[in-house]
Amino acid sequence: MSRVIPNIAHRLLRAAVLGRRADDEAAQAPVVALRLDQDDEFVRPEWDSPVVNGLKSMLGMLPPPGGRDPVNLALDALRLKLAVRRPERTFVIDVYVQSREAEKAARIANAIADAYFREEAAARTEAARRASDALV
Repeated sequence: MSRVIPNIAHRLLRAAVLGRRADDEAAQAPVVALRLDQDDEFVRPEWDSPVVNGLKSMLGMLPPPGGRDPVNLALDALRLKLAVRRPERTFVIDVYVQSREAEKAARIANAIADAYFREEAAARTEAARRASDALV
């Protein structure tokens, strides 16, 4: 499911969501708000097989136990499940999230859009404050 976001450049939203560092509060906002860091779909290893995990461990492909924060794991999983598309000749973009549950996908897409809107509003407020300070 998706939420259409009017009049926002596709590249800005994609950079805002996908290009963020894992410790960036705006990138983590949807993960924390929806508790994706506690959701097995987003933090459980892809393979639960002891054989596969043993092979990955021997090859150094597994992080050490407790070595990765669940929020960062969920953010990495979200990046793989997220797509942003802008249809030609429009001022809207579509945010798509894959999930096992349609309602969860819609909640995540809406949370991503809301986090982006909040950050954009804060940036505009800060820019206006700086412009006002420069005039004084």
